[in-house]
Amino acid sequence: LCGICPVSHHLCAAKAMDRIVGGENLTPTAEKIRRLMHYGQTFQSHALHFFHLVSPDLLFGFEADPMIRNVIGVAKKFPELAVQGVMMRKYGQEIIKATAGKKIHGTGAILGGVNKNLSIPERDVLLKNLDQMVVWARSALKLAKDYTVEHLDTIKNFGSFDSNHLSLVRKDGCLDLYHGNIRAVDAQGKKIFDQVNPLDYSEYIAEEVRDWSY
Repeated sequence: LCGICPVSHHLCAAKAMDRIVGGENLTPTAEKIRRLMHYGQTFQSHALHFFHLVSPDLLFGFEADPMIRNVIGVAKKFPELAVQGVMMRKYGQEIIKATAGKKIHGTGAILGGVNKNLSIPERDVLLKNLDQMVVWARSALKLAKDYTVEHLDTIKNFGSFDSNHLSLVRKDGCLDLYHGNIRAVDAQGKKIFDQVNPLDYSEYIAEEVRDWSY
């Protein structure tokens, strides 16, 4: 369905079919492979978003000429940063390929498990670059954090509006990207509901049409 987040759609479909055929009790190894697949996608999509879409605004400023305020401008003025973005996205895609069979629209998750394990050579290739990815990820976080702190008065209301938020959480309340119960909070962080079984979502979430929206 999507070329940026195909793993999410793939795993969602696989998990639905798991339940239909009674195969939702995965082996620990199968669940780890699925989670690694999803984390790889999360890593590459965040790298794409941050370096290609966000960094031009942070590095050149919102008022900069759009002719230079883009990923090409970043590559020309900040080549090392551009290389980091490309290599981080590549690393995430290599994780997807190693776990799902290919970088986009892989088929690694099947009913009740996975159809591919992580070979020792594949594991070693990923481990070889892991420390560098952590360093680059932390430096990207610092770039965003420093910009936010320095321009707090300008951006504190930029694109900000009161909104509810919804996510999966583990039993201990931490965010989970692969499996968990549902939590919803309002704009102030107050819980609307918490630890709701995903199978019961229709008792808590409903669609409605608003006259001002599609």
